[in-house]
Amino acid sequence: MGEAAPSVWLLIGDKAGDAAQLRVLADALGWPAREIALETNRWRDVPNLLLGASLLSSRAVFAPPWPDLVMWAGRRGTPIARWIRRASGGRTRLVNLGRPWAPYGAVNLVIGMPQYRPPPRSNVLAARLPFNRRRVERRSGDHVVLLVGGPAPPLAFGIAEARRIGADARSLATREGLKLLVVASRRTPRAIAEMLGATDADYGEALSSAARIVVTGDSASMIADALSTGRPVDIAPLPFARAPLSLLARGLDAALPRALVSATQSLGLWERPRDMPSLWRALLAGGHVGLLGGAEPSHRAPPPDDLMETVARIRALILKQTETNPL
Repeated sequence: MGEAAPSVWLLIGDKAGDAAQLRVLADALGWPAREIALETNRWRDVPNLLLGASLLSSRAVFAPPWPDLVMWAGRRGTPIARWIRRASGGRTRLVNLGRPWAPYGAVNLVIGMPQYRPPPRSNVLAARLPFNRRRVERRSGDHVVLLVGGPAPPLAFGIAEARRIGADARSLATREGLKLLVVASRRTPRAIAEMLGATDADYGEALSSAARIVVTGDSASMIADALSTGRPVDIAPLPFARAPLSLLARGLDAALPRALVSATQSLGLWERPRDMPSLWRALLAGGHVGLLGGAEPSHRAPPPDDLMETVARIRALILKQTETNPL
């Protein structure tokens, strides 16, 4: 009989894009995966530095047998995952997607995204695009599909921004001789959805009907979904908000020496403000997307894909652990 495949727990939060990425990673690994809802309580907003490795913020109950690997996205799963590793006697490996909001050394592998600008560390893999994948029917599209997100600090996304995006998207559709189909998300404010003329179209069906796709610049997951269809994608840029806290955070980030920023990130004392233009600029520079309202790109390159490299890094973690602690 062959050796049993490593076991995986996915800590699933309330963000659909994060959950989708974790499932894509689990499918690519090909190991048995159990999904566990991140049931948190009123302590969930306590900083992770104070929570440490604990279940103080969790309403879920965890019991052995402990998994070989725990994967989660974002901040709230970090104390829980660290507790699971401690309960396993240190055997369980931890992989965080995004930002752990804790000392980076407390996690075996952090998969950072461009908008989070992770510190350069040996246990950080700087991916170029989220791992979202949308399987869509390959048919001739007859729409410009506008995927609309919503306010996402530190970006501004109000009526004025929506009005500009709507006008530019209609101009694009007219120029291409296509219909415009607007699809809102659950984050889209009702006033913006109504002003843009959003429909109740199914998300996947809308992507299947697209000849081109426009995505508002607040959502990295929707950008990755759109690019995975193989259709031409344009980003609808959004400005930074003028809110005082946003301005302060961005000002500090710009003023501090890069070495100090990396050191405080690594210690879990500071995470850089989310910077979606970093993602747009990289995709634009690579010829992967166009910019709504801008010049048509001279070429369209396939989207960057770091999934297989990530899978290889995770497999290496488990292999190393098996060699260190043989049965």
